[in-house]
Amino acid sequence: MNIKLKESPLFLSGHLGELAILVRIIKLCLRYKKLIILGILGVIGVITSQLWIPFLLGTSIDTVYSEIRTGGDDFSPLWILSIYIILASVLRGVFHFVLQYNGEKIANAMSAELRSKFHHKLQSQTYKYHDRIHSGNLMSRGIMDIEGVKMFVTTGLLRTFEIVSLMGAGSFLLLRTDLHIGLLSLLFIIPVGGIATVTRLQLRKVWVKIQEEFSKLNTNLQENLIGVRVVRAFGGEDHEVSKFNASHDDVTKDTIKSVKISANGTSIMGFCFLLVWALLIWIGGHKVIDGTLSIGQLTQCLIYLGMLQRPVRMMGFMVNAYARAITCGLRLFEILDSKPRISNNGKKNHISKIEKVSFEKV
Repeated sequence: MNIKLKESPLFLSGHLGELAILVRIIKLCLRYKKLIILGILGVIGVITSQLWIPFLLGTSIDTVYSEIRTGGDDFSPLWILSIYIILASVLRGVFHFVLQYNGEKIANAMSAELRSKFHHKLQSQTYKYHDRIHSGNLMSRGIMDIEGVKMFVTTGLLRTFEIVSLMGAGSFLLLRTDLHIGLLSLLFIIPVGGIATVTRLQLRKVWVKIQEEFSKLNTNLQENLIGVRVVRAFGGEDHEVSKFNASHDDVTKDTIKSVKISANGTSIMGFCFLLVWALLIWIGGHKVIDGTLSIGQLTQCLIYLGMLQRPVRMMGFMVNAYARAITCGLRLFEILDSKPRISNNGKKNHISKIEKVSFEKV
């Protein structure tokens, strides 16, 4: 059952409707301002500590190479650089814990709020409403769809800020280290962005089918669990089993299809990254031979590009999170935005306290 509401932003079709759903989910997250701020501080700390490590490693390599080439034996600066590297790694772990903890806390608090609103909305609906919609469909929306919106907070919202910040800062440091290598490294962003967009659109369609088929599966399961004695009495086991298997096969096939789409997109994005990495080693190696680039600087470029690999690989999961959040949010907000046919006028009639109940001449 689809409940269409003209007064709801969900009535908008196409990309405007998807944007309205995302904006609504983000507004729900922004209600927890303190946790959002702590999560953003965690992202900044993770990126800052992570970007310091390539610089320290490159400086260490240049220091060792310089001492070996000049015949010196003073390697004491390496101890200081090693302490800095360990300190940066520890800080990265601490800030990552702050990011993960606050993200999960926001997600669980928001899902608890949505479950409460969902339950209250169902309690306020009329009998006619519950006669028109299957209980299995409501169970799917109250469990799977809320879980899909919840996962958007950890794998979509905060991760988007982390990925964009890391790619921006990493690209800037690459360009500052060497302009030609930096421009070459940024070439993979264009095809990756296109692949991510196509993957998101494909996953969006598949996830809509999965959620609808999962609702049918829940409905079939609920009907059989409630009426199992009737089914056995009339010998309808084979028919009900075949009907359940058909729904189960549809969900399985489309779930595998979504995994294939996500895996193909992630694999192609990873291939683009490795191709650019090979070109960077080839061009950077010639620059080191010519003396226009030091070994430490080439190491920094390779590590910076390696750090950009993580957001590229995470982009596939992030796209999947966005597609699932849009699909789940659409189905969930259809229920939350529905208005009961019979509503309270706001006037409460207080009943006086009953002191005693008695039966006379019964």
